[in-house]
Amino acid sequence: MSIDFKKMIEIVLQKKPDISAEDVRELIDEKKRKIGAGYLTDQGALFLVAADLGISFENNQSNQTSIKDLYIGANDVNLSARILNIYPVRKYTRRDTNEEVQNRTLTIYDKDSSIKIRLWDQHVSFPEDYEVKPGDLIKISHGYTKSGMDNKAIINLGSKGIIEKSNSTGNDDTLEIPSLDAISKTVDDIKEPIDNIIVTGILSPNPREPRYANFRNEQAKSLHLPL
Repeated sequence: MSIDFKKMIEIVLQKKPDISAEDVRELIDEKKRKIGAGYLTDQGALFLVAADLGISFENNQSNQTSIKDLYIGANDVNLSARILNIYPVRKYTRRDTNEEVQNRTLTIYDKDSSIKIRLWDQHVSFPEDYEVKPGDLIKISHGYTKSGMDNKAIINLGSKGIIEKSNSTGNDDTLEIPSLDAISKTVDDIKEPIDNIIVTGILSPNPREPRYANFRNEQAKSLHLPL
């Protein structure tokens, strides 16, 4: 679990005695207005404010972070989560070097939120190498966040990062992460748009398979299943 918000405020006030708690609150609100309150929690904004003031929490926090506290530009991300979805390997060629590159995206979640993580280098084959599947616990170390195509934070895990399957049974934060069954919803539960939802129900007949051009202008198709 990351250092709590109240303790972070205390550290800022201790290291910057010339500013008040009200000043810090105004700086947090200003940072959220600039970046977008929907993408940044108070704690995430405070990390950015502290960086602007030359303050680091590195020696005052534990290794674990909650997904809801991540923000675009975060470094050395360490967290525990469950896998929600595993996407196929994506291959492409760099325009500048003609080098073939591949990556892999997972969607992960904890007790509060969810996020995508992009695997690079030796991590691309992690799901097959460790036989992980949706619902399994994993631990991530030394990741970093960048902005995805939807302008939301996405974790990247490169050559310096670590990802491992967790078989934790101890009394720690991983026990607070609900199972897939525990977070599943029925059709009647869905009242508004929700990201990364798990739905249970009965499939109706006559699925549709429309074709379309994706954002790369490639021909693609989707499967529509009435539930």
